[in-house]
Amino acid sequence: MLRLTVAGVRHGRISDFKDFILDDAYKKQASYYYARVAVRNVGQGDVGGVGVPLWGVSAQNVLLPPVNFTTTFPPCPTKQLPATFGPGASMSTCLVFLAPNRGRLVSVSYRPSQAYNPIVWTGPIARATATPTPTPHKSHHPGRVKKTPIR
Repeated sequence: MLRLTVAGVRHGRISDFKDFILDDAYKKQASYYYARVAVRNVGQGDVGGVGVPLWGVSAQNVLLPPVNFTTTFPPCPTKQLPATFGPGASMSTCLVFLAPNRGRLVSVSYRPSQAYNPIVWTGPIARATATPTPTPHKSHHPGRVKKTPIR
């Protein structure tokens, strides 16, 4: 059994994704949201190796899955539960939700299945923070930037 606490949600900026491949209009024209989440195993068993079971909910009442990154994303460090996450284990993570067509996120939801009513977190959504200017560094391949696809 997990205790999930949504500590806050803030708007993301499209410029946060400058090192990623936004290869279609769905990704380019979306609104991005970052949800900070605390997770604690309050049960008796190990529940490791899976994603944090939360979904965003849009203003149109559509469930939005968290973005699955294949590399690090510093504005919102996203990670799934470690392979072993036994009783008493805890961690913090950040989930990125993409609301299509410049949509609006209105809540974050947990619902184990259709048989249960969802548990929903609502509250103010903070404005996007300024993107820090990266410190220049020497590259072995000047002018080449490796971009990572978003899934």
